[in-house]
Amino acid sequence: MFIVWRGWGWLVLVFFLLTWLLESAVLTPLYKAITGFEYVYNAEHGILWAVGLVIAGVAIFLFNRFVLRPLERVPTTPEAFQARAAAKAAAEQAAASGAVPAPAEAPAVAPRKTFSSFFFIPMRVWPIIALAIAVLLLVVNIPVAIDEVSLREGS
Repeated sequence: MFIVWRGWGWLVLVFFLLTWLLESAVLTPLYKAITGFEYVYNAEHGILWAVGLVIAGVAIFLFNRFVLRPLERVPTTPEAFQARAAAKAAAEQAAASGAVPAPAEAPAVAPRKTFSSFFFIPMRVWPIIALAIAVLLLVVNIPVAIDEVSLREGS
């Protein structure tokens, strides 16, 4: 199996692996300590996975919002706009005269937008996918977990 990413997309896998570790090392023992049960049934385990996926979705969203989005911004100050306009005008004038612009007259290159994807899915979509899987796990596992707990308690 190939793992395909672009830009910062590999961090989606890191966030999901950290979620798996969180669920295995922290949430399951915490659930056992709170409920007093020595074993976590499959449905309850699915609910814990859903909690972990919500945490992963929030982490990916925050990373995308506060780290990747500022990297994509092109400066919008008036000075930056004027510098880009002057560089563009100089390049057009040099092209019209047929002369190659000198390196000092070359237009400034705007920062390139970073595109981060994991398995060809943009990183900004992965929080939605994680939350959708979490909701699916909750819908499937909550009724089963209620039945398992009622059987365990002898109701």
